[in-house]
Amino acid sequence: APEVHKTRVAARRLRSTLRSFGDVVDPAPAEELNNELVWYADLLGQVRDREVLSHRFTELIADLPVDQVRGPVEAEITKALATEQDDATRRLNEAMRTRRYQRLVRLLRSWKTAPPLSDAADAEDKTAAKYVKEAKRKADKRLRKAGGDVDRLHRARKAAKRLRYAAELVEPADNRMKRIARDAKEVQTLLGEHQDSIVAAGFLTTLSSA
Repeated sequence: APEVHKTRVAARRLRSTLRSFGDVVDPAPAEELNNELVWYADLLGQVRDREVLSHRFTELIADLPVDQVRGPVEAEITKALATEQDDATRRLNEAMRTRRYQRLVRLLRSWKTAPPLSDAADAEDKTAAKYVKEAKRKADKRLRKAGGDVDRLHRARKAAKRLRYAAELVEPADNRMKRIARDAKEVQTLLGEHQDSIVAAGFLTTLSSA
């Protein structure tokens, strides 16, 4: 569902902001919020990932020549993913009826009205662009060191995503951020395709061995 995707992206953006601009907020409440967002985003991701996989496989199978599609492969994949997605949706709905979820909502509201800013937030020698520069340095470093390693490429993708979110956040105050955000998005998209392929291959391996 679009709502699941949008909420997951919002949680990711917030976690990314906490990390990229970490010293402008008090560490203890930031860690608390981050931990709760990890929990919630994981539940959202379990639903969303099945949606993405289902769409991906439907398109790939449709592009194959008829003689290369053996048996009801699309129906089997769709059925397996639908079952997993139903289970993931049930877990998400159950989680949203818990006290932990209500606590997360209260945390988000309190951060919106009274964010726990640190002394660094008022420092005159700090500008938002400096945080983006640091995020870019980390992203570039991870990308250079990734090589063909799957795990390192995944970490490089996450670093590129943090850079993009940081640049987009600063862009209204600094037009130079537009190009940085665009370039980071391109890297994120390319590495995202690679990661999606890894996840898809893992799903097919599990399905074929069941």
